[in-house]
This record gives sequence, structure tokens and C-alpha cells, in this order.
Amino acid sequence: VANFTINNDAQCFRGNTFNYNSTSTSVGGSNISSYSWKFGANASVATANTSSQSNVKYGVIGSKTISLVVVDANGCPDTIEKPILVKDHPVAVTTVNSGNQCFRANSFNFGSAGTSAVSGSSISSYAWTFGTASVPSTSTSASTSNVNFTSIGTKNIQLVVYDANGCNDTVKFVS
Repeated sequence: VANFTINNDAQCFRGNTFNYNSTSTSVGGSNISSYSWKFGANASVATANTSSQSNVKYGVIGSKTISLVVVDANGCPDTIEKPILVKDHPVAVTTVNSGNQCFRANSFNFGSAGTSAVSGSSISSYAWTFGTASVPSTSTSASTSNVNFTSIGTKNIQLVVYDANGCNDTVKFVS
């Protein structure tokens, strides 16, 4: 009886790594004599003939069908197919009221207008990092007003947005 496990059948596009392991069994005490995997289009490994295959990566988003054919020592084949999903990422976009301000009374307003989730999802959280020489130094709001920098010079700002699918996007900029 053909069967297999997948480490995680729905993964975000960036960093996707699928691991497949046959859990196939034979009837009547014979052993499995061959394995034939097909991982689908745009996979880093198209096919394999082993009981397991690790580190299969996909170059495009979307649903894929994974197929395994096993043949037992008696020459009897069995096939199973299972779906996986490579999920798209949200898009993080930042805004700032003015990128250059005088040191005294500086007050920056950062926003995420234009940030978007993929169809069927929504933005679930925001993680701003303004640096250690700022008050506040972090924020979890979609927009943050009155960020003050306590030292002069170039500042590295980062926004990471997470969507309901568990995927994220990061945007970094210098102010």
C-alpha cells in the first residue's frame, strides 16, 4: 500500500524545503522493491527512486501534486498522490513623513500604506525596528507616529509584515 509523509504540505515560497518519506507497506510479507517519485513542475528535483527525498524546493508558487509509485517484490504496483501548496508572500511597503529632519525636535511618522496580503489572506502583524537610538525602538502597529532619534546620522529602519498564511515580507530603508 503506497503512502508517504511530508514534513509540511503548505509552505511559504521563500525558503520552502519539502521532505518526503515513504511509509508504504507491502501485503503478505514481501518487501517494497522499487520507489518512483514525481515532484511536479518547477521542483529542484523532478524525480527520485529512493524511499525518501529531502530538500525539494519549488521555484514557483501554487498547488502541486506529488506522486509515489511503489512496487513490491511480487511485482505488484500501487500509487498515491498528495497535494502540496507553495504560498505567496505579502508585500511590505513603508512611508515616512520626512526622511531628513533636524536633530532638535525630530519626529518621524512611519506608515505601511500600500502593504498588501495575497488574495485570500490578510496582514496579521507588523514588526517595526527603528534602532537603539530611537524612542520607541520597536513597534507592532501598522503605523507609528512621533519616533524620535536620540543621535544624529543615518538610521536603518526595518518593517516585517506577517500574513494570515504564516508568510512574511521585509523591507529595509535608510533615513
